[in-house]
Amino acid sequence: MNRMVKRLSVTAACVASALATVLGVSPSASAATQSIPLLLSTPDEKCGWSTSSSTVRLSFQCDGNLVLYRISDNHAMWATGTYQGNGWTPDLLSFSHEGYIKLFSHPWYGHQLECIWGDSSAAEGRVAVQDDGNLVIYTPSGTPIWDSGTYNNLQGTVHECR
Repeated sequence: MNRMVKRLSVTAACVASALATVLGVSPSASAATQSIPLLLSTPDEKCGWSTSSSTVRLSFQCDGNLVLYRISDNHAMWATGTYQGNGWTPDLLSFSHEGYIKLFSHPWYGHQLECIWGDSSAAEGRVAVQDDGNLVIYTPSGTPIWDSGTYNNLQGTVHECR
């Protein structure tokens, strides 16, 4: 079991590194048109992951919460509310070719789906952390199908999964 966890952790780290060119760039950037699946975990030894635009940072935290912070004052603009101690312990974040962002808890013991955002129309689409402060899921043709509602400093939902 530990070998599988370590292998998946290394895979997640490699995917996270490759995705630095996909997430955290504006929709007009050429790297943002790449389509690869995302699978990130928060193993105890190296938990936490984040990517940023010039104005906001998306963080998958060690406590299982996925949070979009405004960089200028570290204010939480949008969050899943899935932090540990809240009855949630998500430890796997995925953006699949099917067009969904998904949070799972205890993936090594059965992949219990906790939250889902997106639409099948975004299959082969992309996720963008944008300079306007918004987290957006786009279809392959560039049509937005979901967003965090945090563009231009608007406050989004802080407990999206509840």
